[in-house]
Amino acid sequence: MVHVLFQCKVPSVDRWKQLFASAFNQRAAAGEISNRIFCAHERGEHIVVMFTWNSAQQAAQFFDSEFWRGLLREAGATEVPERLILNEMRALHLTAAD
Repeated sequence: MVHVLFQCKVPSVDRWKQLFASAFNQRAAAGEISNRIFCAHERGEHIVVMFTWNSAQQAAQFFDSEFWRGLLREAGATEVPERLILNEMRALHLTAAD
């Protein structure tokens, strides 16, 4: 299992979310396990997604696919998206029980 940090700028966050949601089945079939979507605090057009994928190979294949590139074009991505495939080294959750 790997994580992918993906970020891009889009002119309409609502349009991007709609397109992203419409690709749910394609992402799941390609090996996505989960995702968390964020926007930059003071730059709402800057989207950041933290994905969890089955493997780095599956993630790379999906993000290099014409399907994903087409979705970003349709969403109006205003710059070349950035992605990092990450291997988790440590997870720490601070709670009152710790």
